[in-house]
Amino acid sequence: MTAWGEGAIYQHDATNGELVRKIRVGPHPSDMVWLNRPAPTEEGTVGSYVARLFVTASNTNNAYSFGASLMVS
Repeated sequence: MTAWGEGAIYQHDATNGELVRKIRVGPHPSDMVWLNRPAPTEEGTVGSYVARLFVTASNTNNAYSFGASLMVS
């Protein structure tokens, strides 16, 4: 979930809706794209993240990229 006024994205627990964390990204985060694939490294191998999240910020030329790892409980 994005919070336009706060310039942040929120991560919630899918089972109960509880807020897990808030990450500040920049002004007016809007569109998000989840890519279920890790980023390749310079050596051509797979990085340590299992997926990536891209977030764009409206009224700017900024896009933010986050690596996602598995959360095991």
